[in-house]
Amino acid sequence: MASNVADNGQVSVAPEIVQKRTVVRASKGETVASMARKYRVTADQVAQWNKVGMSASFKPGQQVVVFLVASPARKARTRATTQRTAAHKAPARRAVAARSSGARIAKR
Repeated sequence: MASNVADNGQVSVAPEIVQKRTVVRASKGETVASMARKYRVTADQVAQWNKVGMSASFKPGQQVVVFLVASPARKARTRATTQRTAAHKAPARRAVAARSSGARIAKR
């Protein structure tokens, strides 16, 4: 029996870039190009997302759609993390208190 398996498969190891739709408000005098520079995207993308021309200007306060790279979710602070942080800081506070009380004793 002959096997008909293709030997041309490819695997992409590049990380997937997730973009999040964000609505921002335009300031006075903002254009497609200035918004593109501000959010580090192309002017063509801003124009397409907002269904306007490449030379369009936005009115102050106008809502402008931009798709920004979603930042990875931060780890939620757990109770254990908070306790470790507090325990780490506690010795420094005690040392300060001990030094200041020792200084008062020495002055007497």
